[in-house]
Amino acid sequence: MSEEPDKGVTPEPETLVVEEAVEEKYDEAGYKALVAKLRENEKQAKKDATKLAKMEEAEQKRADAEKSELQKSQEAAAKLAQENKDLVRKIMRRDVAAKTKLPDVFVDRLNGETPEELEADALAILAAMPNKVPPKTDATNPSAANVGETDDERRKRLGL
Repeated sequence: MSEEPDKGVTPEPETLVVEEAVEEKYDEAGYKALVAKLRENEKQAKKDATKLAKMEEAEQKRADAEKSELQKSQEAAAKLAQENKDLVRKIMRRDVAAKTKLPDVFVDRLNGETPEELEADALAILAAMPNKVPPKTDATNPSAANVGETDDERRKRLGL
């Protein structure tokens, strides 16, 4: 809460304290020596800043070289691991397709990470495939004659 002055009491005016300016005696020789020293410090600071910048740049290049070697190694390792995984998966697919007698056309379409999952997918694909039904042959089918014995074979069998 803010304090409010009593209504009957008037606040006292604040008094300002003014400091007297102290006059220094101008010393030209001391001034010139100070300026020369400051200029020398500035030159040295510029040299140091340039040297520091070069050192930081060299350190950055070294760190980048190390980092890129490490990154190259990590990328190569990741690439080899992925190739290995792909080859293992391809072999598993091929083995499952051979086991379930899935046509080679469908091997690349098998999904799954384990042999059991791949086999279940292969069986699902086989179940979805239409069954081959042999054509019906009857008396009106000209190819029906080729199915049985020829006349010569029948005569030999009957001894005629």
